[in-house]
Amino acid sequence: MVNNSFETLIFLIGESDGGHRLDRFLGAQEAIGSRSRGVQLIEKSLVTVNGKPAKPALFLKNGDRVEVKIPIETEPSS
Repeated sequence: MVNNSFETLIFLIGESDGGHRLDRFLGAQEAIGSRSRGVQLIEKSLVTVNGKPAKPALFLKNGDRVEVKIPIETEPSS
């Protein structure tokens, strides 16, 4: 049996990231790994912007708060 837990990442959008699409922003984050992984997380409702579910094409604004829950699969100890 696999237990699912999450690592939560929080990003505060600054001037340099404002104007970028959410999926591209997530893809540029080392902890996410790729744009397609970011899209998968968005589609599974594991990404919120300012506390609300977001779409991949959302353009970020300076001051936005992006929260990402990354699933961590752990094998139970025997």
